[in-house]
Amino acid sequence: SGIMKIIGTTLQNKEILNLGSGIETTVLQIIHIIEKLVDRKLKVNIRNNDLFFPTVTRSRANISKANKLLSWKPQITLKKGIRELIKGDL
Repeated sequence: SGIMKIIGTTLQNKEILNLGSGIETTVLQIIHIIEKLVDRKLKVNIRNNDLFFPTVTRSRANISKANKLLSWKPQITLKKGIRELIKGDL
C-alpha cells in the first residue's frame, strides 16, 4: 500500500521515504519469526567483529515522513509481511 501511494503522488523534492512497521525489531526476532513460519531451525552465523561492515543487530524505520506526506500507516504486521514474502504473495 505504501509503494502504491508513492507511485500515485507527485512529491516535489524527490523525497526519500521509509516504509516499514515503525517498530524496532532485532535480527534475532526476525530469525525466530522465519523459523516459526518455515517450521524449522535455521543455521545462522552472526559476526559482530567486522570493522568495515558492522553487524546491524536491530533496526526501526522512521515512517513519520511517509505518514505526514502520504497519510500512510502500515497495513500489515512484520510477521504477516514475512509470511506473504515466503509464500510469494507480495
